[in-house]
Amino acid sequence: MKIAILSDIHGNIVALEEVIKDAKRNNINKYIVAGDIILDFPFINEVVDAVKDLNPYAIKGNREKYLEKYEEDSKNAKWNTMQLRTIKDNVEMLTKENKEFIKNLPEQLSLNIEGLKIKVVHGSPYKISGFVDFENKQELDKITSELEEDILVVGHTHDIAKYIKHNGKIIINDGTVGMHMFTDFAQYVILEYVDGKVDIQTRTVEYDKEKLKELIKESPIYEDSRAWINLCYCDIVGNSHIRGQFTNEGIEMMHKKHNIKEENKSMHVRYSKFNTIDDDIYKELIKKYEKYFLIK
Repeated sequence: MKIAILSDIHGNIVALEEVIKDAKRNNINKYIVAGDIILDFPFINEVVDAVKDLNPYAIKGNREKYLEKYEEDSKNAKWNTMQLRTIKDNVEMLTKENKEFIKNLPEQLSLNIEGLKIKVVHGSPYKISGFVDFENKQELDKITSELEEDILVVGHTHDIAKYIKHNGKIIINDGTVGMHMFTDFAQYVILEYVDGKVDIQTRTVEYDKEKLKELIKESPIYEDSRAWINLCYCDIVGNSHIRGQFTNEGIEMMHKKHNIKEENKSMHVRYSKFNTIDDDIYKELIKKYEKYFLIK
């Protein structure tokens, strides 16, 4: 039995199609999709349709949670800000069927596939947007001691695909299909289970980024979402630091504008104060960073 494990597609249909081709060439029997199917590239229905065709075991990621947040509060003016308009435009393009598919996904799965027990989460077993630090022995001890399954699958980090064996358990980070920050290629994992033995192979898949660029230009939401889509495109062409710098600088400017002083300087705490950057700051940042934009 061969299982393809993938996640963090982020609307990148071109990368996903090549990953699926590679998986089929490798005679995959089953698929696991560990969240962040939709957003931030503008091919939301195409990607959801392709995922549905795989008939996978699939869960929500933090990106899918945005659909819930939008539907709970769609009239809020924040969705018309430059930063969040991308989410609004994407979600409003979703077909009714695809919206129901996303909404009905669980946040975690515990699977038993031919006797192999696999737990699937997006970030960590404790938080959908959390992280599993493969270098933190204390954290790994806690996770594996509480893990009833043989294998834990995580995504979310956009890190290079890898796995670790710890305390008799296996933890797999399947990399990212569509928003690869640390490699030039889409990534996923093949898990093979034969006669009680597990073999894990990380896969890198090339795809046509110029084709993706041209498709993006044709998207009906490109003009509204030009800045964010370009920042995401920076990620996949080797400039992954640009999007982070843009966002971090925006947070700094928000703190200064709103006179926020905090003792705790961690980005997580500081970002929690502002999940939306004001339009005047966003416009200023675009002027500064658009020299990096490759989609004109």
